[in-house]
Amino acid sequence: MRRAIPMVFVAGMLAGATSVQASSFVAKCLESDEFDQPYETLVACGDDKKIAKLSKKDQALVYWQMGTAYHWSLKHRYAVNMFDKSIALDEANAEAFNQRGWSKVNLRSYDSAAVDFLRAIELDSSLGKAHFGMAMVNQYQGNHSGRMHWLNRMLEADPGYLLGKYNYAIAMIEVGHASRAMSMIEELLALGEEKLKRVEVMAARRFKDERVTFYTLVLAGKAEAYSGLRRFDESAAVWTDVLQRWPNQTEYVGKRAEVHCMMKKTDDCLKDADRLIELAGYNSVGPHLRLSAMMGKDNARNSIAFASEVLQYAMHNEYRGNVLYFKAMSHESAGETAEAMEAYQLAYDYSTWAMQNIASRVRTAGYLTLAEQFPAYGRELNLAVEACIIDPEC
Repeated sequence: MRRAIPMVFVAGMLAGATSVQASSFVAKCLESDEFDQPYETLVACGDDKKIAKLSKKDQALVYWQMGTAYHWSLKHRYAVNMFDKSIALDEANAEAFNQRGWSKVNLRSYDSAAVDFLRAIELDSSLGKAHFGMAMVNQYQGNHSGRMHWLNRMLEADPGYLLGKYNYAIAMIEVGHASRAMSMIEELLALGEEKLKRVEVMAARRFKDERVTFYTLVLAGKAEAYSGLRRFDESAAVWTDVLQRWPNQTEYVGKRAEVHCMMKKTDDCLKDADRLIELAGYNSVGPHLRLSAMMGKDNARNSIAFASEVLQYAMHNEYRGNVLYFKAMSHESAGETAEAMEAYQLAYDYSTWAMQNIASRVRTAGYLTLAEQFPAYGRELNLAVEACIIDPEC
């Protein structure tokens, strides 16, 4: 997998006694595959004595290549250090600013990353990767309108940027435009598996699994789009295809479980939930998916027992709140109102997801009593109560 060498460097490579053509060291460095074989790249490029003899342009190129290799080997602080050296020698290279920005994103230095992405765009307005970087910075900082702004600018700047196009489709699913997302995903899949497999993605480095390719991610996007269109049979079939390629990906096991639960395929949902618990333990969405399936079997007492067992373990607050929510519903099904209200209140305190579901339940007239138990809680619930007061049928 080879990326194009930045044009600013190409110019430097074509002139001078220390050009790439005249330097076997620089040529060997550039010929190495910094994505698939980053450590070999670092060996090929990392001779300080030889670097010192190069022109500034070639030094900048070597440091840029090493920075990229460190980036793909997930050593982002080392990557930033190499990009610093490259930029100090050549401040006109948009690719170096862009790559440094992405390494800073992985270090969660979002404000500093944004500075680099904006500088890269200033140097090369067609650099879709830098626009996408700005979209990701906005997403991580919770600015969803900013995210969409930069995704739109990304497509305008570089409509052929495949990774960006995929992420735009995912954003469309998230905001309820699954039909548009499906069209974009189908366009990507029409390019063929071999072409999509050559697109460099960070997931391949993080999971160290050759089956994790951009093609796999696009397939997963198709499954998500089917779910957004409420075509659950087709979504489940695509998730099965994805999981044959990437069987231990916990998020995707959970996604298929959710689809099976939506389809009322309780046994399949239970099977996936148990697989997820096997892979990720109780500190995952596995327990609440299992509880959802158990409730589909009208098994309130068993659901309460399982939830009580799970809650003895250390869990992320959101996961704990989700389990408490299903425990509350199980108590409610068993006619245990006091226990249900206690669990609902705890769920509301722990989990945004549970809060939203409680608010949704409040919107039905039969649950106004539930709303009265939470008079001091958040805006979401208060709006739900107001809606029921205004509209008796809510």
